[in-house]
Amino acid sequence: KDFVLDMTLKEGSVSNAYYSNTKDEKKAVLLSFMPEIEEYEDSEKEYIFIADVSGSMGSSKKIDKMKEALKRCLKELDEGDRFNIIPFESKFTYYQMESVPATEENIQDAIQYVDRLHAMGGTEILAPIQFALYEKSDDKVIIVLTDGQVGNEDAIVNFVSKNIYNSKLFAIG
Repeated sequence: KDFVLDMTLKEGSVSNAYYSNTKDEKKAVLLSFMPEIEEYEDSEKEYIFIADVSGSMGSSKKIDKMKEALKRCLKELDEGDRFNIIPFESKFTYYQMESVPATEENIQDAIQYVDRLHAMGGTEILAPIQFALYEKSDDKVIIVLTDGQVGNEDAIVNFVSKNIYNSKLFAIG
């Protein structure tokens, strides 16, 4: 389809246009623009790790894999980030009441905390998600580590869709 492209480039911007005929005698134009891109600086974030320690995680060494993944995530946090860990089964607990700075000391302490987790109980994930989303934040990243064996998916999806705001939620299973 035909279209009109009207564009104004700032001075100093590099652009190129190449005109050619194709093998079947159609006309082709390749336009290349070099936009000015401002330097991007990653902002400090708050990471909430919701870790499934329910009974189903005890089989096939699932909990060991979850712990390995969680510890790897902790080691990748940047200076200025904050984090918390919320293990759950029939009930949930937390590493700290509020997220803590990602200092070397806090990360090492959290790794020891993760090493002490063990599988037991049911799989009640809604309450820890509610806890994680209690305070609204634009830079909160929630990572759920689970085998996915939950029974109230509709309630979870409904709550998250109404309360996620600008936070991000990822599931690893």
